[in-house]
Amino acid sequence: MSQYWSTRFAREGMIWGDQPSPSALRAKAWFLEQGVKSVLVPGAGYGRNTKVFSSDLDTYGVELSGEALELAAGWDSQTRFIEGSALGPQLDILVDAVYCYDVLHLFLAGERRQLIAACLAQLRPGGLLYFTSFSDEDSNNGHGRMLEPGTYEYKKGSTPTFSAMLTCGSIFLRQR
Repeated sequence: MSQYWSTRFAREGMIWGDQPSPSALRAKAWFLEQGVKSVLVPGAGYGRNTKVFSSDLDTYGVELSGEALELAAGWDSQTRFIEGSALGPQLDILVDAVYCYDVLHLFLAGERRQLIAACLAQLRPGGLLYFTSFSDEDSNNGHGRMLEPGTYEYKKGSTPTFSAMLTCGSIFLRQR
């Protein structure tokens, strides 16, 4: 997967532009209302969404692609980026919140569980989780080669998968 993303970022640069996802703005507002001081962003890419948080919160971004991290260094110098996999804990501290934007669908079920477990392992008790993912109402649902129930390779030759595991686009939870 690292090679896929590094190639894409090298070829396309800031793939999704410089504007944050609307959900990042909603998550930041919710985090600030709840007194969050630190946030982890797994699959941070080039920092399109981390930059929303880093102006007010201690922000940590985990990213697999070295190419994306090179872009991130110039785009969001306030976030502490870590090169590594979001499937395992990368921090030696606990954070108040996790914002995970459209990363779940890139994995099969077992790896999705790993991702969630890694996020929880880096979250303080009572911390907040904000995940977004494609829904089963997305127009790409069910297209392409089925990899497992609800998960399709919708773009031939690409590592990312599409998973129709949610009926809503965002999940936000408070860890007990």
